[in-house]
Amino acid sequence: MSSRAGAQPEPTPPIDDETLHLFCHDFRVPLTTLSAYAELMRAPSLPAEQRRQFAEALLNQACRLARMVDDLEGLSASAGELAEDATAEAGACVRAAVEDVRLSAEARGVRVVFSPAKMPLPTRVRADHLERAVAWLLEVALRRSASNTSVTVWACRDRGHVHVGMETGLDSVRESDAEALRAFQPGPSPPDLVRGVAGPLWASLHNLERAGATQVITIVPGGLRWGLLLPPG
Repeated sequence: MSSRAGAQPEPTPPIDDETLHLFCHDFRVPLTTLSAYAELMRAPSLPAEQRRQFAEALLNQACRLARMVDDLEGLSASAGELAEDATAEAGACVRAAVEDVRLSAEARGVRVVFSPAKMPLPTRVRADHLERAVAWLLEVALRRSASNTSVTVWACRDRGHVHVGMETGLDSVRESDAEALRAFQPGPSPPDLVRGVAGPLWASLHNLERAGATQVITIVPGGLRWGLLLPPG
């Protein structure tokens, strides 16, 4: 994703070879997982509890694939299409994103902490884009967080903007990691922190940027803070 302070984002990003490379790589992970768990569930002697766990894993990966398809499709939308229904309540989008990654969080033993704001936080972005972006950011945090740790998520007002973001105790995060995320563009070598979800993450954040959002990525003691400043509704 490009974060160009003060510059006007291009109206429609091209779906070029580099973008497709990112998505093709990221599609392979859930597809492989779906195939593996489906094969395991064919065993007639599979215990009921394991069958339930495998079914949850299948559902989780199917939902991830659906999000990826929606993000890829969104890249071809015009500015006018992106503006349609461009009203979201930030707290509701964050809650939906937390639910989207619930199974992944439980499997990794990571707690997602979200305290909703006491008042509505309307913003002029599409709800589906914001929900998916927060879900992908959470996936990055979950993949890099140790078991029995927490990821803190928030939605609040911040100097005329709606601020949505998260803070996570990622190990060994360096300023060079933050710089790589700020400069993130489609390509065969995405930043290490986002490998596995780089394509859909870039697409969802890019569409939010086209609607006026700005990334804020900083290193904090013991982790990384990754936020989005959104235009107020």
